[in-house]
Amino acid sequence: MLNKSWIEKLQLTVMEDNPDGGCDIHIEWDATDPDLALWTSWGEEEQKQFILDALTNALSNHDN
Repeated sequence: MLNKSWIEKLQLTVMEDNPDGGCDIHIEWDATDPDLALWTSWGEEEQKQFILDALTNALSNHDN
């Protein structure tokens, strides 16, 4: 099983001030942290997709 404790090291901030009623998610992390090497190596699109997949999964599991 993959150890995902590194996710806890990501600092997420949700900004809710979009004119369209949506929000932005800003993610910060220590790019020198060896636990975040994989995350850091991903490009912006792969990072976005990971977060979107995680949110989708969490919402799907919440409905059950």
